[in-house]
Amino acid sequence: MAGVLAVVETRSYKPFGGAEKATLQILGLLIKEGVNVTVLTGSRANCPRGARCIVHEALRAGSKLDLWIKLLFASRRVWLRKLVESHDTVYIPRISYPLIPMAKACGKRVIVHLHDYQPISFMAAVLHGENTPIGILGDVKRTIRLASMEGRRPIESTLMGIATPPIQLLSRLWITLSDNLIFVSKRQMEIVLSALPELRGRSRVIHNPPPHPPKTPVRKTKNCTLIYVGGDAPLKGLHILIEAVAKNPKAFKGCRLVMTGIKKKLPEGLLSKIRRLGISLESHPWLSDEELSRTYSGSWGLLFPSIWEEPLPYSVLEAIYHLATPIASRVGGVVEMLKSTPAEQFMFTPGSGEELADRVEKLRNLNPQTIIETNLKTLETLQSRFDEAEIAREITSLFKP
Repeated sequence: MAGVLAVVETRSYKPFGGAEKATLQILGLLIKEGVNVTVLTGSRANCPRGARCIVHEALRAGSKLDLWIKLLFASRRVWLRKLVESHDTVYIPRISYPLIPMAKACGKRVIVHLHDYQPISFMAAVLHGENTPIGILGDVKRTIRLASMEGRRPIESTLMGIATPPIQLLSRLWITLSDNLIFVSKRQMEIVLSALPELRGRSRVIHNPPPHPPKTPVRKTKNCTLIYVGGDAPLKGLHILIEAVAKNPKAFKGCRLVMTGIKKKLPEGLLSKIRRLGISLESHPWLSDEELSRTYSGSWGLLFPSIWEEPLPYSVLEAIYHLATPIASRVGGVVEMLKSTPAEQFMFTPGSGEELADRVEKLRNLNPQTIIETNLKTLETLQSRFDEAEIAREITSLFKP
């Protein structure tokens, strides 16, 4: 059976997010173009309609190390080798890198799709403002810093730092065996290739396909509604949002603030300020796609205070397609998305709660109709930058033998 074997792991510690949504769309595009697609995965949620789906325990993991150990053992199994041999191309859209050597030993083409910075960062993230490349020692320090930011114990953070050099050396070795690498933004490719220049000849930027049209009609609420979808992750900048509300609560006065992925209790002092100013706060551990679409459709803006070089955040695209203004930090691919659009004026310096509050106040002084009209202009620009037909041509031309 010729075609593409996509290896899509399921990690219990990582939610089904933008990279997973983009992968489903890309596989759907390939199927639509007549490519035979088999998905080897840990969950049927990663299988688009029309694909052959193989669910295996080896692709379900509680951590990155757990996944890689399972895949190293699985790569020695006869059934997996036969599966690889029956396809033309092995596609790795996440981090199932340990299968690359076996695929190459079988004479197969390997395409790796990067949605983060795993080849150069143990934690798969690069903080805004970092000097890159930083080398192995720099990555050790980054690992310890990011692990501490996540609230891990000092001993755990230190052990992760110690484990960084051998694991990252393996990761880089696996990546260098691949035939093609897809990056989702120019900024992401620039950062990775500054550390791994040997990958330059096989790398290219292909934007993720645009989101599907909104599931619910776009009807903005009468009063300002803001949505934050970054959860508790420190890299997503929740602390920046908290700082903005704490230092300039009047900027949010009368707003409805919807937050998703929040599992920790917010500071009581902050909650008191919020209540005094009539700010309606809704905190949800999770929202379904339909609930999220409905909230986006009614929202005036998306709060996106990320502090890492996000390659191409799907939430910013989703906001614009729902005609919600992204109030976003100038990180990674966000700048590429919003440059020379009306939404550019709402961007702010990463880490600045003061600027975030200023942009909220600026948005709050508009009316719903103006917001819709302004975001329609932004959407028009993005639809030309993220042309689905062109993205489909680039994807299929790369995958078809």
